[in-house]
Amino acid sequence: MKVEIINSFIKALESTLNENGGFVLYCKGKKALNCVNINKKVAIIIDLFGKSTIHGKVIITMKEEIAQKIIGFLLGGAVVSEIDSMGVSALGEYGSWVVSSATTNVQEFGEKITDFKVDIETNLEGIEDKEVYCYGKPFISLEYLIDNHDIELSVAVS
Repeated sequence: MKVEIINSFIKALESTLNENGGFVLYCKGKKALNCVNINKKVAIIIDLFGKSTIHGKVIITMKEEIAQKIIGFLLGGAVVSEIDSMGVSALGEYGSWVVSSATTNVQEFGEKITDFKVDIETNLEGIEDKEVYCYGKPFISLEYLIDNHDIELSVAVS
């Protein structure tokens, strides 16, 4: 994994949350993972594939409260009490914003992102233990604190 690519996604996450939502992020730490656990969390799962020069997964996981705040911002300041189909759609759009921002960032390193898919998982009840893997690639994961809630960015790309 190239550091420049990981940094491009870090910058994309931080700038979209700060500039588009007014969120202030505090980085709590980083770690390496073989998989990302999405149990009792909302997850934005971005697959990079096809003609892109970067392939892999980017996963943004968060507690329901942060997801509701992001959805509320995207819906014009609405108060969101549950994540319905409109909320899932808004989170998908937010995932696309992150990819668009990262696409601009990686171009300066001669890379391109052309093909991607954004999926939203809302495993809030935690009925089953869900983990996401990336074809044997390890994830670099950064933990942030926003409004006293955790949000995590995990990147596994090549």
